[in-house]
Amino acid sequence: MAAAPFISLFLLLTAPCAAGQARVVVERVETAPQMRAPSFTVPLLSPAQTMAPSLSPALSPLAVSPAAVAPIPVLPTPVAGLAPVRALVPVKAAASLPDAPPRGPPAASAPAETDSGAALFDGAKAAEILSGAARSVSGRPLAAGVFIQNEQEGSLIAQDSRDSSGTFFKYYRPVELRPALVAEVRAGLKGFAKAGYGLRRALSPFSKGDGAVWEALSKDAKLAYLDKYEKAVIAERGAGAAWKGKTFLLMERSPGAPDFLAEHPDMEAPPSGYEHIPGHRFLQPEIVSGKTTPASSVGEALARTRRVIADTGHAGTQYHVFVKAEPEVLRAQLAGLQAALQAFNDALYAQAAQDSFQNVVHASLQPWHAGRSRRVAELLAAAGPEAHVPPAEDPDSEKHAFVGLRYWGTENGKLVVSLELRGASLPFKGRKSAARDMEIAELPKRSYDEAQRWLSLLAAYAESLARGAAPRGAARPLILDAGSADALLAARAAKRGMPKDSYFGTGALAKRFTGAGRVAPGLLLPFAASAPGSAALDRFMDEWLDVSAKARSLEAAGGEFADARRYLEYQLWSAYAAWGRSHEPLARARLAAILAGR
Repeated sequence: MAAAPFISLFLLLTAPCAAGQARVVVERVETAPQMRAPSFTVPLLSPAQTMAPSLSPALSPLAVSPAAVAPIPVLPTPVAGLAPVRALVPVKAAASLPDAPPRGPPAASAPAETDSGAALFDGAKAAEILSGAARSVSGRPLAAGVFIQNEQEGSLIAQDSRDSSGTFFKYYRPVELRPALVAEVRAGLKGFAKAGYGLRRALSPFSKGDGAVWEALSKDAKLAYLDKYEKAVIAERGAGAAWKGKTFLLMERSPGAPDFLAEHPDMEAPPSGYEHIPGHRFLQPEIVSGKTTPASSVGEALARTRRVIADTGHAGTQYHVFVKAEPEVLRAQLAGLQAALQAFNDALYAQAAQDSFQNVVHASLQPWHAGRSRRVAELLAAAGPEAHVPPAEDPDSEKHAFVGLRYWGTENGKLVVSLELRGASLPFKGRKSAARDMEIAELPKRSYDEAQRWLSLLAAYAESLARGAAPRGAARPLILDAGSADALLAARAAKRGMPKDSYFGTGALAKRFTGAGRVAPGLLLPFAASAPGSAALDRFMDEWLDVSAKARSLEAAGGEFADARRYLEYQLWSAYAAWGRSHEPLARARLAAILAGR
């Protein structure tokens, strides 16, 4: 019994070495992420089952009836390579899809928004088409010129099972361990960190070499070493010896790591406020598959995701569906590509917005709009040799959307682009009732169904794009403009008899919720995406005006907006979620029309 305290201390100090397998279990029970993609009615077949025929015959050019097209605003600035835009054939939506139950706060019963004109699909038919498109590609090798690259983001900031918590170092280690720098790091160790290093080295007396020393260092000590190592190399040979873009050249793949990983890891810039921490440039590592080892099927890409999450906890999953094609092949399909990007993003955004107000104003997952489509046209027209990397604050960024288009330059005369899926998460399935049988109650497990479906849909479209057979129709470009939104609100307020000085405009109200001077693009989406005069838009504007009037009245009376912020934010989000439930069936029907070649 006297040895018990020593054993407890021993287990505590050796946790970084011994907890690897236990952590895998803990990492699988995290809280489900907020970003959830919609599901479809028809279940996907497993890779072992027979797949449905390919979508190839169905992906024919989109036929648009001019008589069914309503007048729409034209892009304010014509750009070379951007085809004239026309509205997609309007779609009549069902009140809800059978497999997409309403999420978010409850809303009053009201008919779903409908487009004017002829109907293409009801909700059930749209779900059937989307499920069939996903099934057609999910279990087979991808066509020539199409492949998938995994990208999984981690964090060394939060001590949380949802983050890598140091296990990133299972896959990557420094190119070299310099004894002098290791000595400096060890000299800075104190208390438990110093004792922990000593115990780990004592427990592996026969382990020699740099690998054993590196493994014995704690996470903070590893970061401290990388900080010193990076500075030393830059001082000796310049920044190019340490970095190639965001790729850190001074770390390499460890023996035993999956052979599909890139030789060197990528590092995302840390959030503001962490610049003073030693090793701050390595706090948000990425694990990506190598350029020479992409996944050749959707199933292979998902299997890689499962392994990386089990080993490291890097659950921030993104996928690049790459396409290599002749420049004229992609340019000839520009209008259809723009329409597809709009449709994919509308469907994913409308669904995510129902889950959280944070999803509405998310900085990296924003609605697709005309500026982004124009950027795609510019990139394909220029056909530059190098990859394009838009800055985070770029309002027309082709990257910061649920499905982005990334331009990677040219290779052997071909353009290389990828459809980047950023908005499909890996939620958890519910556990069995522990009260029924405590002995066999299961921990919740991740569900990859949503990621599989959306990744399969993107792959199906990418294959048609690569062979020059993608639908060639166009979609109405969405212009997210605060001035236009204010004009709609003013007209609605006048109809309700509200004086102009009784409510805030979009910019003033949005700033009170987000603190940003620029209106979050997501807040402007209902004004741009809704059919003019639709009941769904009117209901949304009524709630917006009510929230805005309450905020203005509160401040006019000398009150603090912060005191009522949560309540007003919930009210505004409730209205947005109701609009999202009305708009999502429309968006998914438009996407189904594209994938069906209608």
